Amino acid sequence: MNFDIRDLYFDHVIKYCNRQLKKDWQDGILLLEDLSLLKDIYQTGPILFTFESVENEPGVADFTYYMPINDAVLIEDDPYYEYLPNLYIQDALALRQADQTVDFQAAYEKLVNYANDQNIPIGETFYCVLLEAYGEYIIDLYVPVERRGEFLI
Repeated sequence: MNFDIRDLYFDHVIKYCNRQLKKDWQDGILLLEDLSLLKDIYQTGPILFTFESVENEPGVADFTYYMPINDAVLIEDDPYYEYLPNLYIQDALALRQADQTVDFQAAYEKLVNYANDQNIPIGETFYCVLLEAYGEYIIDLYVPVERRGEFLI
């Protein structure tokens, strides 16, 4: 497995939030791709997302998607979309290509187990970075380290 500590940074990001079924996690990606066509912008990096399960609603989560774009864009009074000048996650424990694990929840569990074994304090939120290659998604996971201290990697 390929773990390391690294930053995650993108300039000019469109953020999209929605409550949806976990099994429909790819829907947000399609909506962001459609938005780029409508706003005359283009994607400059991989789409990434986070999600939080909804209490008492199994199979449902609050998803937040991020898509790096070429330039600043004005998004007027839209409750779902927001423009961010940048997205910066400093000092995240990263699992490169999620060790060929297709299920991002299973990949996250591997990352958590590694962090526990190495005494690396991490948060609960993970960023799932989707890299498209040959019509398939490769998953990279980033989980912010909660506090700096001495740990080995």
